[in-house]
Amino acid sequence: MATIECNTQQPNPRQQVLVHSLRQRIAEARSRHDADTIQALFREAVYLGIQPNLLDQGAGSAG
Repeated sequence: MATIECNTQQPNPRQQVLVHSLRQRIAEARSRHDADTIQALFREAVYLGIQPNLLDQGAGSAG
Protein backbone atom coordinates (compact mmCIF):
# COMPACT_ATOMS: atom_id res chain seq x y z
CA MET A 1 0.00 0.00 0.00
CA ALA A 2 1.41 3.40 -0.96
CA THR A 3 1.77 6.09 1.65
CA ILE A 4 1.24 9.77 1.11
CA GLU A 5 3.90 11.98 2.62
CA CYS A 6 3.38 15.55 3.69
CA ASN A 7 6.00 17.86 2.26
CA THR A 8 7.26 19.15 5.62
CA GLN A 9 10.93 18.88 4.72
CA GLN A 10 13.16 21.87 4.17
CA PRO A 11 13.02 23.24 0.63
CA ASN A 12 15.72 22.08 -1.74
CA PRO A 13 18.87 24.24 -2.07
CA ARG A 14 17.69 25.84 -5.33
CA GLN A 15 14.39 26.84 -3.77
CA GLN A 16 16.17 28.22 -0.69
CA VAL A 17 18.28 30.47 -2.92
CA LEU A 18 15.22 31.62 -4.87
CA VAL A 19 13.26 32.38 -1.69
CA HIS A 20 16.21 34.32 -0.24
CA SER A 21 16.59 36.34 -3.44
CA LEU A 22 12.87 37.10 -3.67
CA ARG A 23 12.77 38.14 0.02
CA GLN A 24 15.65 40.56 -0.53
CA ARG A 25 14.09 42.04 -3.64
CA ILE A 26 10.69 42.38 -1.94
CA ALA A 27 12.30 44.11 1.05
CA GLU A 28 14.00 46.58 -1.31
CA ALA A 29 10.74 47.22 -3.17
CA ARG A 30 8.90 47.74 0.13
CA SER A 31 11.51 50.26 1.24
CA ARG A 32 10.79 52.17 -1.98
CA HIS A 33 7.01 51.72 -1.54
CA ASP A 34 6.98 50.15 -5.02
CA ALA A 35 3.72 48.18 -5.07
CA ASP A 36 4.03 47.23 -8.76
CA THR A 37 7.41 45.58 -8.21
CA ILE A 38 6.19 43.81 -5.07
CA GLN A 39 3.24 42.38 -7.00
CA ALA A 40 5.52 41.30 -9.85
CA LEU A 41 7.85 39.54 -7.42
CA PHE A 42 4.98 37.63 -5.84
CA ARG A 43 3.84 36.61 -9.32
CA GLU A 44 7.37 35.45 -10.08
CA ALA A 45 7.32 33.35 -6.90
CA VAL A 46 4.06 31.67 -7.92
CA TYR A 47 5.46 31.03 -11.40
CA LEU A 48 8.49 29.37 -9.80
CA GLY A 49 6.25 27.21 -7.60
CA ILE A 50 7.07 29.07 -4.38
CA GLN A 51 4.22 29.65 -1.97
CA PRO A 52 3.83 33.40 -1.32
CA ASN A 53 3.57 32.81 2.43
CA LEU A 54 7.21 31.63 2.39
CA LEU A 55 8.24 35.10 1.29
CA ASP A 56 6.62 36.74 4.30
CA GLN A 57 8.17 34.30 6.78
CA GLY A 58 11.30 35.78 8.26
CA ALA A 59 10.50 39.17 6.78
CA GLY A 60 9.80 40.50 10.31
CA SER A 61 11.01 44.09 10.11
CA ALA A 62 11.03 44.34 6.31
CA GLY A 63 7.71 46.11 6.15
